[in-house]
Amino acid sequence: MDFGAFSVATLKTGSYRLVIDVTDVASGETAVTERTFWVYRPGMQAETQARRIALAEPGFDIAAMSDAEVASELEKVEILLQSKIARSVRQLGPQDKRAFLAGFWSSNDPDTTTRTNEWRDEFLRRIDEANARYGSLNKVGWKSDQGRVYVRFGEPDRIEDHPFDYGVGKAYQVWEYDNIEGGVIFVFVDRNNYGDYVQVHSTLNGEINNPNWIQQELRARP
Repeated sequence: MDFGAFSVATLKTGSYRLVIDVTDVASGETAVTERTFWVYRPGMQAETQARRIALAEPGFDIAAMSDAEVASELEKVEILLQSKIARSVRQLGPQDKRAFLAGFWSSNDPDTTTRTNEWRDEFLRRIDEANARYGSLNKVGWKSDQGRVYVRFGEPDRIEDHPFDYGVGKAYQVWEYDNIEGGVIFVFVDRNNYGDYVQVHSTLNGEINNPNWIQQELRARP
């Protein structure tokens, strides 16, 4: 093992949970964090697909889902995945996709003592809510920029809603989340005045960041 890293060379295709437990020798204080990650290794499998799915215990009846339903849910789950992992998942066959979905929800089940997966239930509720709030003629709500952010992070702590104004030229909204990275914002602009808000700026790491969005998107500074 390397310092600050560990090898995944021997891990087989599947979803894994990494748990790091650090103890301060001087104070005795302990900090624990955990993350879920996915390994995709074509042709190298730990167990039969059926056994992997059974062991996952995702908190819902995945066996009753058709391949099309699994693929549809995975497309939505990509909102929660890193882009590299999402690309790998798209390349999987039907049974591998089923195993990944089972493992993903199993690894993210907040209460394994219940028969349901509360996070999955909340995720699907957000999908439905995004479709109701942010859909347009050409796009279902969860695929919109606002829908994606809502599904991923939930309700903003505050929304600055700026309706269309002839002086500014476009309607826009600023969403604020206080408990993400110490506080972040997302800015959405209705470029065509059709209600389809496009994300043009955010202070969250990994998101579109354009400090000059006001000058570039609006006619005049609001």
